[in-house]
Amino acid sequence: MRKAVDHTGKRYGKLTAVCPVGGKNRQIVWQCLCDCGKIVNIISVCLTNGHTKSCGCLRKEIKTTHGLSGGRGKPTRLYKTWTAMRYRCNKPKNAYYSNYGGRGIKVCEEWNNDYKNFHDWATANGYKEGLSIDRINNDGNYEPDNCRWATPAEQALNKRTNRLLTFNGETKTTIEWAEKIKINENTLRKRLFKGWPVERVLTEPVNELQRRRNL
Repeated sequence: MRKAVDHTGKRYGKLTAVCPVGGKNRQIVWQCLCDCGKIVNIISVCLTNGHTKSCGCLRKEIKTTHGLSGGRGKPTRLYKTWTAMRYRCNKPKNAYYSNYGGRGIKVCEEWNNDYKNFHDWATANGYKEGLSIDRINNDGNYEPDNCRWATPAEQALNKRTNRLLTFNGETKTTIEWAEKIKINENTLRKRLFKGWPVERVLTEPVNELQRRRNL
């Protein structure tokens, strides 16, 4: 049987673990003291994985102290970007979690805990309407050194599913090759799936029937 971890006196965000007070779903529940003075009971795993960092006052601070979120019922586009980024990395029930948090992708503590930090970085690094946050290294975390603001086309080129093909000394993504040789990208992907060699993938003409079927 795994020995229970003693969290007594340890800090998790604004919470300090005081003592165990029971169990829930096979997890020990810890009584914690928040920096604001409120006492709350938190499941141990929620402390250690960073899911819970306060009694709830931190979220209220984020929404009210800096006035950057857009206010109740009218969140700004940038605030919604921040929220969505954190949800897909931190919430296992999120529809996109498997591609982010499930792969080990995290939001750095600087951004995860404070929207203002994220807002200030965004406005100083080219954020504007129509751009989306993009990780330069698709296996890296959401953090200042690994993020940029990109157009939909730039993001498409940076997808981890976008395969690189080398032909006649040139290396391009399937999207770039499709644009260069004027063939639908789905056609290239289907040819690759069938096991065609790269030369045939990029040089085989598309007949009318194949064009209609997008083959």
